Amino acid sequence: MKKVVIFCTFLVFLVLFLQACSNDNSKVEEKKPLPKNEPLSKIEGNWEGAIQVPNQPLPIVVAFDGQQAAISIPVQGITNFPLTAIDFKDPAIHFEMTIQNQQLVFDGTLQQGTITGTYIQQGQAFPFELIKAVTATEEVGAKAEIDVAGRSMTAFILTPQGDGPFPVMLMLSGSGPTDKDGNSPVMAGKNNSLKMVAEALAEGGISTIRYDKRSWRKCSTGQERRGSAV
Repeated sequence: MKKVVIFCTFLVFLVLFLQACSNDNSKVEEKKPLPKNEPLSKIEGNWEGAIQVPNQPLPIVVAFDGQQAAISIPVQGITNFPLTAIDFKDPAIHFEMTIQNQQLVFDGTLQQGTITGTYIQQGQAFPFELIKAVTATEEVGAKAEIDVAGRSMTAFILTPQGDGPFPVMLMLSGSGPTDKDGNSPVMAGKNNSLKMVAEALAEGGISTIRYDKRSWRKCSTGQERRGSAV
């Protein structure tokens, strides 16, 4: 009789133990669904920044549009190169590009309007940072197009408020690909330095003319020819 009681007790314990294990397993199996890709509309627009390669940062611009994205690397002559494997699970973001049989990988995190992360190429890793480009405010003044050898140059004339006449200053943007506002595609971000100078001069009663100068460009034959800067 004593053996029967011990056996029944053991059997009840075993049933309760198996039931507890079954409940624990059911809890384990209740996995949270994997996060789905966020729509790129949340980060749509141009993001400007740089890859921190040794000696000198490499400026880049990444444009997100719908479910597509492209990268521009001005100093390397790369413009709107399509990105692949775009994966955005807020705040994590991942995208890649394949160029000259090389796979380049960007792994980053979106925090407070900035994407920071790691750029990987041929086993080497470098930090990168992107900041959402601010849409330029509407210009106040007059835009002028000047015909030059079958092309055109864009100038911007900013005059003070009130009745003239006013003195006029012609602003030159210096050497290299610097535009009329003082920005350069080989430098990360926009400083709008010349634009701010022109606005300050207008407040001081001085008109200004600043323009996108002509630049040397290569045509498909490899010969150099002049063209208007954008």
